[in-house]
Amino acid sequence: MRSLLLPDFFSGEKTLSLTGKEYHYLVHVLRLKEDDTFPGQDKGGNLFSLRVLSITNHSLELEAVPLTGHYMDSFSEITLYQCICKGKKMDRIIRQATEAGVKTIVPLLSEYTVPRIDGKEGKHKIDRWNRIIKEALQQSGSRVITEIKKPCSLLNLPEKSKKKEIKLFFHQSPLENHSLHEYLCEYPEAVSLLVGPEGGLSQNETGFLLKTGFKPVMLKTNILRAETAALYAIGAVQSILTEREDWQLITH
Repeated sequence: MRSLLLPDFFSGEKTLSLTGKEYHYLVHVLRLKEDDTFPGQDKGGNLFSLRVLSITNHSLELEAVPLTGHYMDSFSEITLYQCICKGKKMDRIIRQATEAGVKTIVPLLSEYTVPRIDGKEGKHKIDRWNRIIKEALQQSGSRVITEIKKPCSLLNLPEKSKKKEIKLFFHQSPLENHSLHEYLCEYPEAVSLLVGPEGGLSQNETGFLLKTGFKPVMLKTNILRAETAALYAIGAVQSILTEREDWQLITH
């Protein structure tokens, strides 16, 4: 565990008590003792130094000391619109996107999406995805607290955003008129990335995305699996955003 993700009810109190799964993990898995210290963060990404004050048979009490000077820099927020993939592929995408610092994940139902999210099975999947996010946040120590939204249809995506946003979709055909650097050179506050399922995006979906302001990008590399394409796209965008003050766009 790199950093404990504090429960939603925590709002900066000096002490808090943990029970249930968190108690079991800290006491029986990590075998923490009184006066042991370890890092934690709240749902806003604020860091705390946590110290074990006392341990009972069913709970432990922690002291929470806020750490100053460790808050996130002003990076562009990344949203991943991911068409739902088969089997464990979606689990891997969600884990990797969380570790990579994606702010929001939106599972999409598209024309070539095979899995469907409905009924009890759908609820189980969403619950599992939330557990995966929590585990990935604690393992990676990411300061961005990832949130997963309810699945929706690709054709029901919102057209406008309140923030200065660039919207990109990664396509299997060369449709783009600009490079990824050109798309990202305007210092957007938010970046939305859309990645298709195993079967790709249909012509109807491509037309819809173009009409709603999404810009096409083709990953000029080998043919990638859907789960590889998502991580590749996130990494490429983050590299440009974090190094944009060091590169200069040359136009002719």
